[in-house]
Amino acid sequence: MMALVSAALLALYAATLADLAALSIGSRYYSHVPLVPLFSAWVAWTGRRHLPPVGWDLRPAGGALLAAALPILAFGTWLDSLTVRVLSLPLAVGAGIVLALGIPGLRRLAFPVAFLALMAPLPTAALARVSLVMQDLATTVTHGVLTALAIPVARDGLSLHLEAVTLDITEECNGLRFLFTMAVVGTAVAWALRGRAGHRVLIVGLALVSAVVANLLRVAGTALLADLAGADAVTGLPHLVWGKAVYAVLFVAFTLAALTLRRPTPPLPRPTPTSTAR
Repeated sequence: MMALVSAALLALYAATLADLAALSIGSRYYSHVPLVPLFSAWVAWTGRRHLPPVGWDLRPAGGALLAAALPILAFGTWLDSLTVRVLSLPLAVGAGIVLALGIPGLRRLAFPVAFLALMAPLPTAALARVSLVMQDLATTVTHGVLTALAIPVARDGLSLHLEAVTLDITEECNGLRFLFTMAVVGTAVAWALRGRAGHRVLIVGLALVSAVVANLLRVAGTALLADLAGADAVTGLPHLVWGKAVYAVLFVAFTLAALTLRRPTPPLPRPTPTSTAR
């Protein structure tokens, strides 16, 4: 029964998984996608001792999840939307888990199943809009930094004209690759640290903010390098080293902050009872 259900789900999602693999290889935004199912599998494996015994049964809840997943998959196929097709995958996996382990098993595996939704790419139109927002933000912040430092600069849309060079804040400068990666990393870290719900949300938010700040520092720093060293600093080794260094520093800062948030507050010492002399 287990092999039959697994084979059926694999056949249904073969095209979706193939398209997702091709996207992770061909797009610079989604190279992190293979890490998502690997982490989900690791989480499920480490918690296997707490799972109920396998007992295949046609449970209504499993059928309901499958009945929800398949129309979404069909709708995504009709729309030619990889996003919609991938978002139906956690429902289908959840259905298989319910059929094998029942509702208690799904409760135990709720996080790794839901985590699979992070494989879904943004729709192309949404990605383009978000990219423009991030480019405009980077341009605005960089222009403000240069102006505050009394460096002559003129802005024209997404271009910054310095004395030595013109910087075009292109799609390469949107920082979305690091942002998407940090969304996955932040969610994984929030789960791994097992703090309170509010702390977990804060950790994910901190990961996203760290990614945005890192890109703003990267672009603004590149502009400063260009003003000091000319056009070679924009495309050469200094630009590459600066960008990697900024991302590394912000990643380490995020990790330390997340660990600090997780650190339990030491309990207040209890007053020691005093004996009354008689």
